[in-house]
Amino acid sequence: MKRIRLKYRPQIILLWVARNYLNEAEFKRLLDSLYKCNRDKLFLHNFLKNFDVELLRTKPIIWQDIWIYNYLTYDCKEKLTKTQQLLNYEREFIIPAEETLKELKNML
Repeated sequence: MKRIRLKYRPQIILLWVARNYLNEAEFKRLLDSLYKCNRDKLFLHNFLKNFDVELLRTKPIIWQDIWIYNYLTYDCKEKLTKTQQLLNYEREFIIPAEETLKELKNML
């Protein structure tokens, strides 16, 4: 099996996705619940408790959000694993957004 190398940890990718769906107060509440979650199982439990994953399936902002839904529903039982779905999402959305942000900072 080929080893998946992500630039960011799965926790960061999940928070990036959740940020698109939550308002400021909801996101702060999510972050507060995750503040001392140093283990994957605890992080996953608190994340799922404070974020409605069904939004990714029923009201996706972008159609690729279904990748994250599938990841959380089928691939994550107790551990946040690095999968091809996360790698694809990171390559298509997170890294390009990071590059755009750098370009905008350079323009100012």
